[in-house]
Amino acid sequence: MSRWALVNLNKGELDGARILKESTYDVMWGPRDKAFPHIGISWFLGERNGRKTVSHGGGDVGFASYLLLFPDQSLGVVTMANLGNAPASTLAFAAAEAILDPQAQRPD
Repeated sequence: MSRWALVNLNKGELDGARILKESTYDVMWGPRDKAFPHIGISWFLGERNGRKTVSHGGGDVGFASYLLLFPDQSLGVVTMANLGNAPASTLAFAAAEAILDPQAQRPD
């Protein structure tokens, strides 16, 4: 999953190999419908503290996962849990916040 995060942060390139055209990300990471501007092609689009986010989660009985990208900061966070109702997205955003804003006040 970390390598998948890297290939997406590098807009389709990993270890010198091009997997997707860079221009493909303009399509995938752009809104597909004016009524749903937060949905791209297989990606959810958003922002957190003024930073663009691109994400996708998944899960089934007994596991949950979440891939969170901050493309402009070249940051990707992957969370995976062996618990179906684990707060994978909440954990990913908390980890990203700790990295991007280490001086932020944390709750006790």
